[in-house]
Amino acid sequence: MKTLIVIVSILISILAFGQPNPQEKYPERIKAITEQLKTDSLNYELIWERLEMKVNLAIRSVNSDDIFSMKIDSLSKAKRSVYFDEFNTDFNKIYNSVIKVKKYNIVEEGDFYLNRMWFYENMFEIDKAIDDAKYLRDSASYSRYSERGLLQ
Repeated sequence: MKTLIVIVSILISILAFGQPNPQEKYPERIKAITEQLKTDSLNYELIWERLEMKVNLAIRSVNSDDIFSMKIDSLSKAKRSVYFDEFNTDFNKIYNSVIKVKKYNIVEEGDFYLNRMWFYENMFEIDKAIDDAKYLRDSASYSRYSERGLLQ
């Protein structure tokens, strides 16, 4: 009986961890979206899709060196500065053209603030992340992430 339980557990763990990682396709998709945005620069749905993917990739790559050490050297500061400027430009476009005018069919307010909060937190802009978290808790509207099981 123990052997059967062990075999079933091993099979379940193999199947559970054997799923493809969607982040592997992100760089290709980001590149395709960037090309599309050269001709359609006001397509906020594409800007948002690209921004979501870039934030997810940045969270993984920016902190890979800093997981166990909290040291911040000049190289990691420079890397964060580049990410911050690039991403903040897209966040500002989405905020000014979608969130301010409440075009929630493009981007939900809750999704915007949650993504920006994650981004700020990983850029060590903790005060900005806290401000977004407070707004998200107190005032933000619906988030589609809850439908996808990303929020509990």
